[in-house]
Amino acid sequence: MPSSFRNESLWKTPRVFHRQVRFATTGGAGVATGGAYVPLPPCRLTHFAINHSASGAATANTTLIVDGLSDGSTGTTVFTQTDAVTDIPMRALGQPNAVDEGRAVTAATDGVEGGAFIKNGIYVKTIENDALAEAMVVDLWFERLRLETVTLVAQSGVDGSAVVTRTLPLNGAGNLLGIQFDFQNTPATADVIIKADNTSGETLFTSANSLTDFGPAALGIIGLDEANGVVAATDGIGGGQVFRTGLFFDVAQSDAYTSSNEQIVVYCWIRQ
Repeated sequence: MPSSFRNESLWKTPRVFHRQVRFATTGGAGVATGGAYVPLPPCRLTHFAINHSASGAATANTTLIVDGLSDGSTGTTVFTQTDAVTDIPMRALGQPNAVDEGRAVTAATDGVEGGAFIKNGIYVKTIENDALAEAMVVDLWFERLRLETVTLVAQSGVDGSAVVTRTLPLNGAGNLLGIQFDFQNTPATADVIIKADNTSGETLFTSANSLTDFGPAALGIIGLDEANGVVAATDGIGGGQVFRTGLFFDVAQSDAYTSSNEQIVVYCWIRQ
């Protein structure tokens, strides 16, 4: 059983699943607030629909916030509707901060399919609304994914030239759809390469000379059209990067681990 799904009820969650959120708002006219939290297994939000109360205030702001506290006070906002109570029919959720295999950012106008990658939950929130018994109904569609957290630590070496290699066996083929990098006390010279399967595998992703955190981000891939024409990863081809048996991580030009806690944490959302 994958390490991210120890909870039996989460393991039995279907690959694609739906949640519906309804909640009241409290407060004065134009300043009422409300929200609801939905705990989730590792997944990505792929589609959503929002139906506002006909009595909602035109000043209302609605946000979808992932992986924060259950009161909505922290987390990452993945969608915002400002000063509107216009219903939104079922829509796919794109991801403007998607990256290609060289860490180049894909433009929002390229429309990469990716959705919002989630570790543990989502909060639906409205502010500047009116007090209502049912402010809105929000439908959310998710794809369950496997989440692997990989910590890369150099045990020795000179600062600026320390190396790390690590194999992550995943017991079969899969698709690396989303990634997040958390550099902790890491030098700007640090290089990270993710390869398919082993050290001899195809390079799936490269982060060169960087200590800048990023993600969660969808991972694009170069594609071919029906005439064998190349479509660039920066043009927003979705689909992630595939492997046969697992992932291999190669770090160079980093620092050795000391009391300063030098390490790189990589979160990998995998379809398997």
